[in-house]
Formats: sequence, structure tokens, C-alpha cells
Amino acid sequence: MQNSNRRSIRLVQISLCLLCQLAFLTAATLHTYAKNGLPQSANFGFGARIDPWGEQVDIALDAAAANGLHWIGVDFDWNRHWPESNSTLDLTGMDHVMQFAVQHDLAVLLSITNAPAWAKSTTGPDPETTAGLVTQFMRLYPETLKAIELFPAANTEAGWGAPPDPAAYNRLFQATSAVTLGADRGPVLIAAGLVPVNSSNSKQDIDDLEYLQQLYDEGADEIMPVVSVRFTELSGDALAFPRADGETVLRRYELVRNQMLRNGHKAGYIWITGFSWPSGDRSQNVNTILDTQSARESIENNQSHWLSHALQIMKSQLYLGAAFHECLNPPAGSGKQISEQGCLIRTDDGKPHIHPALTSIGYLNALVEKQQSLGSSSGRDNAATRFDLIAFWKAISP
Repeated sequence: MQNSNRRSIRLVQISLCLLCQLAFLTAATLHTYAKNGLPQSANFGFGARIDPWGEQVDIALDAAAANGLHWIGVDFDWNRHWPESNSTLDLTGMDHVMQFAVQHDLAVLLSITNAPAWAKSTTGPDPETTAGLVTQFMRLYPETLKAIELFPAANTEAGWGAPPDPAAYNRLFQATSAVTLGADRGPVLIAAGLVPVNSSNSKQDIDDLEYLQQLYDEGADEIMPVVSVRFTELSGDALAFPRADGETVLRRYELVRNQMLRNGHKAGYIWITGFSWPSGDRSQNVNTILDTQSARESIENNQSHWLSHALQIMKSQLYLGAAFHECLNPPAGSGKQISEQGCLIRTDDGKPHIHPALTSIGYLNALVEKQQSLGSSSGRDNAATRFDLIAFWKAISP
């Protein structure tokens, strides 16, 4: 009888040991699975927005993979691609991008914009219809669709498609969150895409910080893992200090963070889902830009340094999960070169031109990956890893 009891105890011990090993392996798998920038990851994510229906798509995809981008962002203009409920939805361009992303281990952020009339209620985009659209995208692209941004610029009439309404946005976010949280490894929902408001905006628009406060008043902090911001127009140096009543500078994300902390949302992350170098560098007269090759190179080098510096600064903020350059490839039929100055790839005389900033991003990503690898092998927390500034500046110098 004693031998029988011992064997039973031994079997229990072995079973517990195997369960512990299984739990360890599962945890390791989940940690590896978490893409850079997601709340489950300690690592910062770099990305760029690509237009699947634009120009130079294949070159843009190859450049994203070759330069170590972790993410690509896609804007899905709902009204453009599905204007009537009974019309055909052609996703050929998106399918191509998604297939490439799967093959090259690129995560995708899908930003849903511009709801058509048939998918709206009296207060804006319809929650149930939006949740249904998200469900279909999750079904179509389960391997690579890792994050979904719901109606960026929701604090503006243009972004929401109606007078901005934080309570309506919260209801929509709740309906969609129920879908994503109920799925196995569903995408992370990204909230709001806050944009700064100035005197040129619609009178209906709400200040980005005030809109975020109203979301918190609605209890949205309980369902928002990530708050996103978009900077369509930046000015100043990447290190310029932010002021609520001043020009929009990169570090405005600090004001957003302060608002989050005031509302007890310390665990929340911020994603910058669209930004580029200050607009002054791309609003110069096109004839000046094209006047000489050296003039263009000088402008592009300045833009590259600003972007590299900005990424290094953002990487140092542990609450910033990911940042996306606003334009990887130009939209279809953009034609005029002046409209492409913010893109990392443009078309010159029918030929693609790759901005040197992409090379800088590639160097930066290589440095980050190396430091994360060293931090991991030495047992240090990856989240505390900092740049070797000397190596960084050497790497990005032309």
C-alpha cells in the first residue's frame, strides 16, 4: 500500500512539473508573439503608413522589410471603398499588402476612417456596424492584423463624420472591444487618433486634451489600452518643449500623457499613428527643391536628422508604444511633386526615389535590436535599455 501511495505521489509531482514547464513554455511563446509596441511587449515599435492603392507599393513594402520596420499602417477609407451597402468591396490592394506582411513578419495597424452614410447613426459611425466590419477584417487577416485604430481624428468633425461626440465614441469603442476581446489573439484597439485643434478648424471640433478628458468622464479608461495621437502638422525642433496654447511640436504627446495620469490611466500607452518632420521643410517652393541636386540633398539630410532624432527621443519614453511615419508611398495620381515631399518614397520623372531617412531608420532599428539582444542575454529588463548615443549619431551621419 505504501508503494502504491508513493507511486501516486510521484505521478502527481511529475504531472505538476510538466504543467509548470508547459506554463513556462506558453509564457515564453506569448512573450515572443507580442509585437513591438503592443502592451504585452517592452519594446518600442517603428512603423510607416502605406497606401495599398497608391504608387510604388511594392518598392515601399520591400523598403519597409529591408529597413527593419516592425509595423505598417493602412488607412481604410470606408466610404471610398464601400460607399453603398450593396456595392462590391474590392480589397485586392489590401490583400497584397497583408500577404507581404505575413511573409516578412510585419505587423499591421489598420485605421478605419470615413464611415459611409449607410453605416452611420445620428451621432456618428454606428457601433454595431463598425464592430461587424472589424469582425470581417479579423476573419480575413488573422495572422498579421495586430491593431485597429477606430476613426482617427475623432475629436474633429472631419474625422468623426459628425459633430464629435465622446459619449458616442465610447459606445462605439465598447461595442468593438467586445468583438476583439472575445477573439483568440484578437487585435488591440487603438483609440481616438487625437489631433491638435487650432483656429482654422471647424467650430464643432473639440480640443484634443479636452476630448480625452471627456472620454475619461465616460469611463473609457477601463477599455482603452492605447490612446493614439496624429500630428498632421509639426513645427520646431524634436526636443522643443510643448505648450497647450503654442504651435504643435512633437513632444505634445507629453501633454496627452499628463492628462492620462491625472485620470489614473497610468497603465495606458500612447501610439503616434502619424507624424513627419516639421512642415516648413516640405512647404518650400517646388522649384527651389528641384533647383539643384545639392539643395535637395541638403533638405533631405535635415529631414533625416530630425526624424532620427525624433525616433530616438520617442524610444526613450516607456509609455510610448509605437510611432508611424505618416507616408511611406505617395497616393495614386498625386502627380505634383510638392504633394509628395512628406513621403519616404516618391516618384521623380517616373522613377522611384527613396528618401535617405529610410536608411537612417534602418540603422536605428539595427542598433535597437542589438541593444535589446544584449539586454536580454544579460538578464536586464529590455524596457530599461537606453541608446548608445555615440554609436547612434555615428550611424545616422551621412
